[in-house]
Amino acid sequence: MANILKALSEGTEANGGFVVPEILSREILAYVQANTVTLDDMQRVDMTSDELRLPKLTGGSTVRLGVGENSTITGGDIAFGRTTMSAVKFAALMTASTELLEDAPQVVANIISEQMGKDLGLAIDNQILGTSTTNFADAIGYTGNASNSISAGTLSWEAFVSGSNLLLQDNQPQPDVMYTNPVNLRKLQLLTDSSGRQLLNNETYGSPLLKEGVLGTFNGMKIKTTTQLTTSSIVLAKSGQYGYYGVRRNIKFNRFYEIGSDDFIFQSNMRCAFAAKYKEAYALMHHVA
Repeated sequence: MANILKALSEGTEANGGFVVPEILSREILAYVQANTVTLDDMQRVDMTSDELRLPKLTGGSTVRLGVGENSTITGGDIAFGRTTMSAVKFAALMTASTELLEDAPQVVANIISEQMGKDLGLAIDNQILGTSTTNFADAIGYTGNASNSISAGTLSWEAFVSGSNLLLQDNQPQPDVMYTNPVNLRKLQLLTDSSGRQLLNNETYGSPLLKEGVLGTFNGMKIKTTTQLTTSSIVLAKSGQYGYYGVRRNIKFNRFYEIGSDDFIFQSNMRCAFAAKYKEAYALMHHVA
């Protein structure tokens, strides 16, 4: 295997030039970050083992008002719980013929990095927001937690106010990010105030928010669309507070020659984990019509 990898040299285009692991790893990671809407809004932690146990505060101090002179100050004991993060592997694999690499090596390299990055990014969002049975949403229980969810029905200003208040009632900040399926964008664009003014503020060319994948703002929330959420669900969250993103292994890019078919096989993988930080820092609007 070492000889096979060595034969795929950087300097020879026919042998896979422009498809250099270190360069492709960086490019794929950039595409992952560009194609996932959630990672930038989660707190990143580095993992040195397959599992990471994070302490969480479940009970704090008690403030007493009107404590008299020389009186005893009573308080509550600090209570800790634990959040466990378990790393899972995300991997993508593609095959390219030697003829294709000989004819268009740079194009192939671009296609590989872009497609793998896109596929990995979508898989991550599905793990966090989507319908996967092991997704982040199921793990933290927001789909079945009445205190963190409302039945939205036909989208209205009142529904969003109610959703935002779920965070405020739990002493969390106002949500600043919204995740929704692209189909719901039209519904948001049609919402108006009592004077007929559009409630959604579309971002225009040159806005720095566009670089973050933000299509607009709504009641102070950045709107990010993903096909990994169903059209019947919208998630409101406070960025940096609702979840942890653990990195066990950053993007690795591998390649090898398949002698039987005269093809090159390219594979990239990463290992990461997700867990709730404060489950009160998000709200699910379900049954969106």
